[in-house]
Amino acid sequence: MALSKAKKIILPIVAIIFLLAVFLFWPINTDGTLIKPDQKLLEGKKEFLAEKVPTESSFKKPNIIIILADDLGKYDISLYGGKSTPTPQIDSLAASGVTFQDGYVSASICSPSRAGILTGRYQERFGHEFQPGDRYPKNNLEYYGFKYLINTNNWRLNPKINYPNEASIATQGLPQSEITFADLAKREGYSTAIIGKWHLGHNKGFFPLDRGFDYHYGFYQAFSLYTPEDDNPDIINHHHKDFTDKMIWGNGRVGIGQIRRNTTIIHNKAYLTETFADEAEAFIDRNKNKPFLLYVPFNAPHTPFQVRKKYYDRFPNVKDENKRVYFAMISALDDAVGRIRAKVKKRRS
Repeated sequence: MALSKAKKIILPIVAIIFLLAVFLFWPINTDGTLIKPDQKLLEGKKEFLAEKVPTESSFKKPNIIIILADDLGKYDISLYGGKSTPTPQIDSLAASGVTFQDGYVSASICSPSRAGILTGRYQERFGHEFQPGDRYPKNNLEYYGFKYLINTNNWRLNPKINYPNEASIATQGLPQSEITFADLAKREGYSTAIIGKWHLGHNKGFFPLDRGFDYHYGFYQAFSLYTPEDDNPDIINHHHKDFTDKMIWGNGRVGIGQIRRNTTIIHNKAYLTETFADEAEAFIDRNKNKPFLLYVPFNAPHTPFQVRKKYYDRFPNVKDENKRVYFAMISALDDAVGRIRAKVKKRRS
């Protein structure tokens, strides 16, 4: 009798737990639609890049270096009147060329703006106006957990849409039908390299080496740690309490945030801003006898906030720790720009 009563109590509870588990782990509807390149544009691209370019023997092709900073404010450098961080190298670079007093971006977020830079086209023309995602909720547990249990600060989940599945995610990136400035330079006989942040696709067909670059050193993700977080006394690590920063620190040097030389993963603990300058100098040396295009998209001063102590010590009077680390990261960036400039000057002489 007692066993029968226990079954009457336990069985409904088990059934409820089972149904709850089924609900929580039930896959969210996913969209298996693959993003496919425009075949007409793709064929036109292949034909165009395969055309033989007429050469003028008397014309010496200039080397091209494009330097890009990430999340740097206009008034965070002294060039435009900023008082917080002296940037003599960036200022000197501007003094020897042209300075634009007003600038307008074609996109206000990371990957779309880079797509615009690489192609010279508005992102809406080829479907890259949104930030591609590497991860989407896979089931109800993840969806409702993120929506109600985890403090995501200003990040908000979309309603339950047909999220892309793994195969769909693999087709996200700069459309393969688009022509990059590296494609054009390579067509003209240039040696091409990207040293820094990519964030335009991380699967076959979307890697930098697939998009006109002969050489790549850097990472595919929107972010990476500047150096692995450990007890190194030479590195100042400054954490923020928001959801995004916790995610960056937790995922900085894994997966597509790992540092790669072409396709080989590099386990390098050197400070990344300086390493990018090292790589840029080495590429310039390797290509001293042929024209080159060097694209250096630094991730500085994008989070996470990490900086070497020697840069941090340049701002002893800044009491706000957040600002002090940020200013120091910009100072490190300025030094790296100076090293690239010095290398070019040395090669000219």
